[in-house]
Amino acid sequence: RRWLIETCFRAQKQYFKLGSETYARDYDNLISFVSVASIRFIMMEFWRRYEEDERSLGALFRCTKEQIQDIPYQAAIDSLMRYFISIPKILEEAGLLKKGCLVKAEQIINDLLGSWFNGICNFLKQVIPLPQAR
Repeated sequence: RRWLIETCFRAQKQYFKLGSETYARDYDNLISFVSVASIRFIMMEFWRRYEEDERSLGALFRCTKEQIQDIPYQAAIDSLMRYFISIPKILEEAGLLKKGCLVKAEQIINDLLGSWFNGICNFLKQVIPLPQAR
């Protein structure tokens, strides 16, 4: 199991720039970045296994399910969303946002996050097609 973890981190460092893509010093930001890098790795590994592995789809699903349970995906996304949503308030307190623009800035960020989520959903629908109902 340890070798699998080491291999995973090596691949994340090499292919997903874990350690060099961000220079954040905030703990929550770092955890969010590592979680997103792990999610990217899991998606790529799932696709590789789907294309090359001789095991059944059910065996691949169970293996992937076990790996995904190790990562608190919802906690990482929640932390990241809270961070983005707090940006207008931080900018206002620092005097970098005009008076009365806080609500508009929050609305813009919420709209951007909504379109980001929709983009992810559309991408996942293309990468992992759902079976058609009969």
